[in-house]
Amino acid sequence: MLVKLLAVAPGHRMHREQVIDTCWPDAHRQAAMSSLRVAVHTARHAFQPELRPREQSAYLLLEGEFLTLAPALVTVDADEAETLANAALAEPVTAAGQAARLRAALEALREELLPEDPYVEWLSARRAELSLLRDRVVHTLAETHLAGGRPDEAVALLEWFLSRSPADEPAHEWLVRALLALHRPDRALRQYDTARRALEAELGARPGAVLEQLRRTASAASWSAAEAPPQSPVPAAIRHAVRTPLFGRDQALRVLTADEPGTPPLTLAAGEAGIGKTRLAAEAAWTAHRRGALVLWGASHEAEGQTPYALWAEALDSWLAGRSAAEQQAVATDHPALASLVPALGPAPVSDVGPEEERARLFHAVGGLLEGMATTSGQGVLVVLDDLHAADLGSLQLLYHLVRRTGMRSWRFVATCREDELHSDPDRRRVLGAALRQGLARRVDLMRLSERDCSRLVVGLCGETPSSPERVSDIVRLSAGNPLFASELARLINSGLPSPGSAGPGTAGLPESVRAAVDARLDRLDRPARALVDVIAAAGGDVSLAEAVEAARSGLYPPLEGAEFAAAADRVLAAGLVEERELASAGRNVPGYGFRHPLVRLACYERLTAARRRVLHGAHGDAVLRQRPDAVDALAFHFVQADDPRAVTWLRRAAERAAALYANDSADGYYTELVARLDASGDLDAAAGARHEHGLILRRLARYPEAERALRSALDCWTDAGAADSAARSLAALAEVLCSAGHPKEARALLDEAAIPGGEVSAGALALRQLASSYTDFALGRYQQSLAAATDAEAVARSASGGADGHRVPLLLGRATGNRALALAMLDRHEEAQRAARESLGHAEQAGDVGLLTTVLSMLGNLALQDGRYGEARTVLNRSLALAERGGNPTLIAFERGNLARLDLLTGDVEAAHAGAVAAVDLVRPFGVSWCLAYCLAHLAEVSVRRSDWTTAETALRECAELARESGDAQVLDAVDRITGELAHARGDG
Repeated sequence: MLVKLLAVAPGHRMHREQVIDTCWPDAHRQAAMSSLRVAVHTARHAFQPELRPREQSAYLLLEGEFLTLAPALVTVDADEAETLANAALAEPVTAAGQAARLRAALEALREELLPEDPYVEWLSARRAELSLLRDRVVHTLAETHLAGGRPDEAVALLEWFLSRSPADEPAHEWLVRALLALHRPDRALRQYDTARRALEAELGARPGAVLEQLRRTASAASWSAAEAPPQSPVPAAIRHAVRTPLFGRDQALRVLTADEPGTPPLTLAAGEAGIGKTRLAAEAAWTAHRRGALVLWGASHEAEGQTPYALWAEALDSWLAGRSAAEQQAVATDHPALASLVPALGPAPVSDVGPEEERARLFHAVGGLLEGMATTSGQGVLVVLDDLHAADLGSLQLLYHLVRRTGMRSWRFVATCREDELHSDPDRRRVLGAALRQGLARRVDLMRLSERDCSRLVVGLCGETPSSPERVSDIVRLSAGNPLFASELARLINSGLPSPGSAGPGTAGLPESVRAAVDARLDRLDRPARALVDVIAAAGGDVSLAEAVEAARSGLYPPLEGAEFAAAADRVLAAGLVEERELASAGRNVPGYGFRHPLVRLACYERLTAARRRVLHGAHGDAVLRQRPDAVDALAFHFVQADDPRAVTWLRRAAERAAALYANDSADGYYTELVARLDASGDLDAAAGARHEHGLILRRLARYPEAERALRSALDCWTDAGAADSAARSLAALAEVLCSAGHPKEARALLDEAAIPGGEVSAGALALRQLASSYTDFALGRYQQSLAAATDAEAVARSASGGADGHRVPLLLGRATGNRALALAMLDRHEEAQRAARESLGHAEQAGDVGLLTTVLSMLGNLALQDGRYGEARTVLNRSLALAERGGNPTLIAFERGNLARLDLLTGDVEAAHAGAVAAVDLVRPFGVSWCLAYCLAHLAEVSVRRSDWTTAETALRECAELARESGDAQVLDAVDRITGELAHARGDG
């Protein structure tokens, strides 16, 4: 410390009293002098190990009462960087070689001064000086790039700098100038908006005059770049939709269209099928459009299954279809992560990160695109997400991420859902429930229409007069106030056909009134028209004209094509079952067809025989393969329904894509179907590989018993086949799942006793086995063994850099150093643990693995908490919780909430601690016994003791102790003993 102190002191010289006051402020005078002598002796011998006793050091001089670093022999890199920077700044920006000089200065100043001492106060002044100097170098280098006609280099430099210093206003100014020089006024406006929010959040200030003038310049350039003021088109999904009369929904519409300050960003319109949710959302979209807002519309299609992020893909693809090629290219350049979601943007870049970080990039890209839309729109953005209940979990998590980010942004969301579809899905209920509890969403429940409003709807559709009230009354009675059913019955009667005699549930859950209305219309069609309805029904949702033509040609007998197809299409459209729609496909709008309501499609689909369905799905699969070969989810859906052998290929590709996007529930569904088909085909090796990957997905979902079964089956298959490397990987994964499920003793026995077949095992697989061993020993309280296994894993991982697992080395090293840090912390070697944790964080950031980042930040937060650095602990733990929520693993989310509850308790906020501890237990309990439940119960018991809630404390401690004894978790058992003692003391039990 002494040498560091002198290195940053002015002139590298300090009075010894200053040294004592800085280094040992609370020590007794005699003890401080002794510490100073020891420090001087140590420093001198560090410089000159051969120095003899009482010999004067050539490097560390004692001149009277002053300690000095010899200026002729000791150089300080910070001083050299400062000299280099000042010399470069003294030159004009147009001088020859100026950019190279400034880049060299920036490279010298890039790293923070003494990063291993982040919280030392005596470094703050020197750090501030060097930080200001670095800022000047960056600003001047940006100016130099612009002066030299290199605005693209200025953009790259300033984006890097602003990622570290988001509230640096001059950097924002130079970045806006650079974007204007690149003729990117829209992006310049988005940068201004980013600057405004950063300044307000960090400094409580508004942009200055220079930045405001640049905004006006960018705005003028943006307007002049277009032929007319920007007016976004209405989404194709509602542009040509029939707008039936809207009755009894005035109040609900006011709620959906309200945009007053403080309004939650998400409005959820809920109700039964056919209640008018989509119609109401469409009216809200039209209202927003008339106000000048940009409107996006995405819908889920139940028949297609839970395609990852299908809602968002449809909304963005539809919007992009109306943009020019140049605008699409700009979006692809600004947000490359969107290519994995929207194929129209071109091939997705090769990923160099894990699936969690890929998912984080996707979320950030969608948010960035919406932010840019809101800025250029002037009146904000409205995103309508129809049939949210049918969406995959990833779509809901992306929505939750965006509503949490809303803040001052000018975007809003309207979503529709059927409540009954959410009851069986706790994950979706949890996401929507969190948004509602946190005030990020509000709910509008749509009830059935009153008799008066339903009558008005029927009259509006049928043109009935009061002189014939009986027919109106019949429809109102049969529809029971459901607008869809009333509309279908009204159109049936309006066509001159008799109304059905009753309304009740059908065998497939369809009201007989709807089924009868659809049947009546189909009966009026000839054979070619009915055959075309079958083709469209088998599509699973909207279908492009090109795909419908191909499917009708190859899936019908006799084929339907050419003029006969066109004539049949005209008759189907005239019958009112199907309507023409504009669909987005590969970045452009194409004509297509869609049923007027999902229930109408279902009524048509259920009429198909099994053989007809199989043939039509095969035809649709072939059509999609030719028209949209990247639509892996649609291909998997159709080939599965067709029972086509190609289903295996496309299920695997769809599962891998879903896993890469962290759409875990979709990946689970695909892998389940894939494993079943591989088993049926007898391809045992492929089935084992699919089971292994499925087990990893199930672990992400905290479905540990299912993950265990999948991985055991994979391990048995690899062992029987003599596949040593694959068996070692499945063994490691299975052991970690057993630990996660609260069975570390079983995991230890498995690792010790499992018979791995002979053969070559890669370094990556060996590292995974050592990591599993370290993880298991830690759970059992065998911290010395855990440390040894983690150290071995680290060494093996480094040797894998040149092999097939080379791309996984940062992840393996991050896990190994993280396990080492955990073990060191439990062995009370806290300084070593801190260093190992920081090293692990570096590897985790390089790997881009959100799960590993969550774990490492949790560890750093707990180390800060143990040291009493509560402010730092809260910052780090909140970041860890945000990453856990992004990753979607409920046990990690619960664990971080428990950690924050304990922090609240230590800082005196007992009620907040209680709320957090209860929420953590409630979240993790539905997943059964797991590693996390015992920790959450311990937090709840500790908080309950502080609240004098003895009953809850005793109950939680009893359950926690049972779990810990069963698992052998020494850490939890120690906590139980400590909290039990606190409980006895608090109650005065002696």
